[in-house]
Parts: sequence; structure tokens; C-alpha cells
Amino acid sequence: MMFDQSARIQKLILTITLAVFTTVSAKGAAGQDMWKTFSPSSGDFTIDMPGQVEKASKSNVTFFYSVDLNGNKYVVMNQPDDLKLPDPSRFNDRSLDEIAIGMKRSLAKTYKFEGQWIPVKGNGWEGRQLNATHNGRPTTLIVAISASHDFMYTLIAGCSANDYNAQKFLHSFKVSRGTDSSSASAHLNRGPDYRAAGEIIGEKIGAPMILLLGVLWFISRKRKRS
Repeated sequence: MMFDQSARIQKLILTITLAVFTTVSAKGAAGQDMWKTFSPSSGDFTIDMPGQVEKASKSNVTFFYSVDLNGNKYVVMNQPDDLKLPDPSRFNDRSLDEIAIGMKRSLAKTYKFEGQWIPVKGNGWEGRQLNATHNGRPTTLIVAISASHDFMYTLIAGCSANDYNAQKFLHSFKVSRGTDSSSASAHLNRGPDYRAAGEIIGEKIGAPMILLLGVLWFISRKRKRS
């Protein structure tokens, strides 16, 4: 009996040690998120995200998401499969403004936007940043188009644009789809105008947000139990 009890104690100590090691490894030595550079299997972009990155598809849109230790969400949403952009030759300085107008219009019931959009640009892309409040929480959205003007992405950070993590996430985004507009696929022709495209993208944002509500609920329950 003494041997059995000793073995149980040793097993319990080993279990606790492994649990602590796993927690420290996930949070980092200082209890911080372990940010890593992520790239999808297609390799068309890279971005820094905290923790484990998950992939999901809903409503004809594929997105990648991660959640930091504060419960803030980070999402990269691909162009919806059922969205055809106008021919890249039609892209001009006003096109991104039109997309931003369309997004704000379709999200007006669920997002409270703050001021005008902000022109932003990164490695292999350009876009418009919109600062908003969603369910009482600050949210930063960027709608971006590749330098070849043939594919769009939406970045969502569930925190203020002034937050260090939001800046780390948004500023690390790099697109490598090419810079030659003539390389665009033929199926992109005869798509909607840019404002209509923005409205469609805005409508699709609900897909990852609904899924992430469940993810955040699960995480909060798990943390309360621990």
C-alpha cells in the first residue's frame, strides 16, 4: 500500500510539473504571448500572430484567427470565394475609398465607426484602416488589396489601433502575390464595382466574428476553471 501511495504522489508531481511547463511555454517566460510569423499553405502572405493560429471556412470565406492572453482576437480574412473584383485595370486612387464606404455601410448596424478611414500601406499591399467599437470593445479593421490589385484581405484586431499588439499584428502583414496587374486571372473581370465589393466583404465579416464568440466563451470558461 505504501508503494502504491508513493507511486500516486510521484505521478501527481509529474502531472503538475508537465502542466506548469506547458503553461509557461505557451505564455513565455514573462507570461506574455508567444508571437510567431504565420503563413498559410498558399504562401501568399505572412503576418505575426499570437499563440496557435487556426483556420476555418464559413459562408464562402476562409479566415485564420488567433486569440491573445487578454482575449483579444486577431483575424486575417481572405477574399470571399463568391466575390469577383473589377478588372485590375479599373483600379484607381478612389477605389479603396469606395471599398471602405461599402464596408461601413454593411457594418453600420453592428459596428460604431470613429471618424474617417485612414490610408495605410504595407509590403505588397495598400488599404484603408477603420477604427470602430464592436460589442463595446475597440476594434481595428483594415481592408487591403494586393499590389497586383487582384485579391483582397481583411485584417481584424479586437483592440485599439494604438495597442502595441494591434500594431505588431497589422504592421507585420506582407503580401507576395506579385505586383503586375496584368497577372490577374480572367475570372476577375466583370465583377461588381468597388463599393459593392466592400459591402460584400463587410457582410462576410460576420462569419469569423460569430465563430470567435464561441471560441472566446470557451477560453474564458477554461481560464475561470484554472
